[in-house]
Amino acid sequence: MNIFFKFLITGIIFTLFSCPGIDLDTKKNTDETINVNVQSVKGSDDLWFDDTKHHVIRITMDQAVYTTMAKEHNYDFDNQFRLVTLFSFDDVTMDKVAIKCRGNTTSNNDNGGDGTNKKSYVIAFDCTDPLNTADPASANKRAFLSGNDDRKFYGEKEINLRTSPNDPSLIREMLSYKIYRENGVPAPRVSTVSVYLNQIFLGVYLLVEEVDKRLLKKHFENNDGNLYKCGYSGSGGATFNAYTYDAGRYSLATNKKTGDVSDIQTLLSSLSAVDSKDSLAQYFDVTNVLNYIAVSSITGHWDSLSGNYNNDYVYHNPADNKWYVVAWDTDNSFGSDWIGNTLNLPYYLTNSRSSQSALFCKKAVQYAEPELKAIFKELLTKYMNKNVLENEADRIRDLIKDEVFKDPFLLDYQSFYESYDKLPAKDAFKNQKMEQYRSGLGVKEYFKERLEVINNEINP
Repeated sequence: MNIFFKFLITGIIFTLFSCPGIDLDTKKNTDETINVNVQSVKGSDDLWFDDTKHHVIRITMDQAVYTTMAKEHNYDFDNQFRLVTLFSFDDVTMDKVAIKCRGNTTSNNDNGGDGTNKKSYVIAFDCTDPLNTADPASANKRAFLSGNDDRKFYGEKEINLRTSPNDPSLIREMLSYKIYRENGVPAPRVSTVSVYLNQIFLGVYLLVEEVDKRLLKKHFENNDGNLYKCGYSGSGGATFNAYTYDAGRYSLATNKKTGDVSDIQTLLSSLSAVDSKDSLAQYFDVTNVLNYIAVSSITGHWDSLSGNYNNDYVYHNPADNKWYVVAWDTDNSFGSDWIGNTLNLPYYLTNSRSSQSALFCKKAVQYAEPELKAIFKELLTKYMNKNVLENEADRIRDLIKDEVFKDPFLLDYQSFYESYDKLPAKDAFKNQKMEQYRSGLGVKEYFKERLEVINNEINP
């Protein structure tokens, strides 16, 4: 064989098998209307959530399409995905993905809808039909990306970019999830990221792991069970009382094709009869529930199932037929109080309105109080006067402080720096649309004082 062709063939083979980040085992795009790179980006999902470094995301899309989406979010909290022509994470790129705004709190962060507003987002790498129109009346114009099905970026089909508007220090979710995970309660991983849209700096965000089957696989032997997102509907919150099932309060997040929700309907109809720790253990993993209650208390996660019939997930694990709590949406923690001071509440409460605790939490406190107190004592030993959380807070603050200084929506530099230790003044916000901070104490100050309150009650 001609030596030139030998080198040519060798070079082609080397390129195919050595090119990093390319998954060769993908299906070909059959949609000729849109030219799509359907290949996944290989790599561990740990790369998303490496919190030892600050990441960068760049989004390129039609500005008019984005503006329509941003304005739509003002009245539609669950708006539709739009087409992103190019997405990059730490300079690794993927084309033709999807974006949508998410969340109630940031729905009024319109700022003219000109692309400089700071909303929270979901990025979907497997979306097959994002809208691609700037005209809200033409909702039928879609980019049909048939090859995107099951496409992943570093193992994830979706990621969450959260502004955390109730926490301009950008640390409450990171720290609370870390403490939940350290103490036996499944919770997402979090890292920090600077986000650019069409070269406009939107600010510093939290990159939050999606609660999905991948997360369940990490924490349970079996991820085939039903996962439910808990919250409010027009008929009330997730009380876990009998006859309270509706898809708004208990939203099925997995196994949607079958849609069988009989397991949670059975649970709701059975909990009122629980009259002992053993009978509660027929339904819930009691240790998981007690750990959840304890961590929610020391972190002040009041907008929760233990305090407000809201947020968090419950998972029905087929491996042992038990229910587990998965922590979620903890930005209202460490003193970020909408409903009053949570600092001096009894050790087992996260909300002064104690009636707003899900029924299984009430049953756990009632019938497993000795075990709950023992868990609190372990937490006090682990965290009190050890500066563990305080040192971690300072590390994250130092990691992101230079980027926060450039963020057009967060605190001025000095107030951000001090917000870890004390409450910043409301007039410290650069943009008044982000003035939704209701904390009474700084992060480290709250944690220290809350532990002291609980210690005085548990160890008088």
